[in-house]
Amino acid sequence: RGKGPYSIPLLGEHQLYNAATALETLRVLSQKGWEISEEAVAEGLSKTVWPARLELVRRSPDVILDGGHNPQCMEALGRALRELYPGKKLIFLTGVLADKDYPTMMGEILPLAREFYTITPDSDRAMSAVELAAYLEGLGAKAFPCGTTRDGVDRALAAAGPEDVVCACGSLYMIGEVRHLLGLC
Repeated sequence: RGKGPYSIPLLGEHQLYNAATALETLRVLSQKGWEISEEAVAEGLSKTVWPARLELVRRSPDVILDGGHNPQCMEALGRALRELYPGKKLIFLTGVLADKDYPTMMGEILPLAREFYTITPDSDRAMSAVELAAYLEGLGAKAFPCGTTRDGVDRALAAAGPEDVVCACGSLYMIGEVRHLLGLC
């Protein structure tokens, strides 16, 4: 629409659609009398931070955190990981709530996995790490249940070489704890 160019620091093609939605919202607000400068728009987009949404928090190995906890989020995560790491098998640290559609969620990332480390999120609704690992093994995956989130983080990182990718995903409850364990909050 003759404005921009804009840049966003967020990973994943889906973030381009989110940014376009924000720009369209700003256009409508402008038509309703809101005055938001082009500089403020460009600065806002360029400084956008969204913790635990395809968040690259460490290199060598790459460590990505994603709070995706439903099939749509996991589909976007899977698509982004395929784009970022074509042909690469990843190490997943994951935990889910039992009342979520975990078969569809895990189905989105299963083809990308070298192995899984499972944890039990801190929620009364959590699926146990043992049960999730058994489910994944039943699908032919290598899966290792972990007693705590710290154990899962340690084991996933220990399994990774400098060229590997560790992706923690599946539950916002778990991701908050992982961010804390990695010293991010």
